[in-house]
Amino acid sequence: MPSYVRVNRPFMTIQAGQTLYYRWTWEDEPPGSGPNKGPVFFMADPISHRDTQHRPGPAAEVKLTTYDLTKCRHGPGGANEFEVFYEFKIRCECSDPNASCPFRLEMIMFKDLQVQDFS
Repeated sequence: MPSYVRVNRPFMTIQAGQTLYYRWTWEDEPPGSGPNKGPVFFMADPISHRDTQHRPGPAAEVKLTTYDLTKCRHGPGGANEFEVFYEFKIRCECSDPNASCPFRLEMIMFKDLQVQDFS
């Protein structure tokens, strides 16, 4: 069963015209599961202008584009403790060029899909 996770932290904001780079990893939770939680999809979720607690100021149209989603692996003996990690970018296009746009990060994880290998 896919799981939907929404990360909502107060410091997650992006300026109009800005691009943010993310690297995401998981520890071995639950123990023995390993860091590979994929397939995983990430998407930036702009907070509504009606939510004045998290997004004060005038309303503006916000488009957050999540792109270059990549699943990566470190080489053997690498310095990083996590073998599998994910990278992606978020770009902000906003009708107000001076806007600061808060957002949440959405993840959909399909870690329990049955794998069918083809050769």
